[in-house]
Amino acid sequence: MSCVVAARNEQNTIRNCLKALLAQSYPQDRIEFIVVVDQSTDKTLNYAEAISRTDPRLRVFQNTASLWKSSKKAALALAVQQATGEIILFTDADCTPGPRWVSRMVSRFSPHTGLLAGFSPQLAGRGLWSAVLCIDSAAAALVSAGTIGWNHGVTCTGRNLAVRSQALNDIGGYAALPDTLSGDDDFLLHAVQNSSPWDTAYCMNQDATVPSQGPSGIWAFLVQKQRHISSGKHYHTGAGWGYALYHVFNVILWLAPVSGSEYFGLFLLAKLGMDFLILSWFLKQVYGKLNLLGFLGWNVFFPVYHLLSAPVAFLGRLTWK
Repeated sequence: MSCVVAARNEQNTIRNCLKALLAQSYPQDRIEFIVVVDQSTDKTLNYAEAISRTDPRLRVFQNTASLWKSSKKAALALAVQQATGEIILFTDADCTPGPRWVSRMVSRFSPHTGLLAGFSPQLAGRGLWSAVLCIDSAAAALVSAGTIGWNHGVTCTGRNLAVRSQALNDIGGYAALPDTLSGDDDFLLHAVQNSSPWDTAYCMNQDATVPSQGPSGIWAFLVQKQRHISSGKHYHTGAGWGYALYHVFNVILWLAPVSGSEYFGLFLLAKLGMDFLILSWFLKQVYGKLNLLGFLGWNVFFPVYHLLSAPVAFLGRLTWK
């Protein structure tokens, strides 16, 4: 079993992440940990190497260049080259997996499973902003779990992902994925699902959830979303149009009440009710209780941030950190 982390300028989080990984309940003689420090200019490499000297299961490498737009993609490709496990688990340096994460994810692999996705809520301490981030993560994860369950997976997150090494080889590795700044996790899902004989699945279990340190403010969040949304340019036509219609429908629902039509207002209330019930059920399975204020704040914020982020994502010039 191999667990992979690509880290760039993560000196504030890398130690907590690695301590959480090295504390996994999975048998110590059956797991290795690989960190690739991706062109960092801070002390990420020093901290990772210091921890590696205390545990032989941890190996640290450096990625100094990239043939692709995303240097993180090059870092992940390097990590996969070094991995020896039959199953490769991916998380990020700002994540803190629980002690049963690896065991729970691995237990969900059947002989036919090529890729397994899991929930990774973004959080920012306590308060309303953190609650909004959690709901936003849950909404995206719900799309991921639902579409993967119907064998038409659209999205997943590399913060909590597991792939069979043979499935990765069968699709041609990272070199076979679109050359984009973001979205390697989504494109990996698409490739395994559409270009290999392997099944894909979603792990609905709280032990498999991996909390992540989310953006500390709205501006950082918008920049992150611009990068994430930009990968949609490379989605297949059906998925792209489906996402576009979904967001247009959300905006129409929020604008409809100002038209004075009581029926549109009822549709909006029905939507809020359905969102609440579905997200409450989903969070109960994978994380905990839904925060009502966070839910209401997210419903207002969701169409707004897409209107602000999408034009830049599709037409602007983006950078990775």
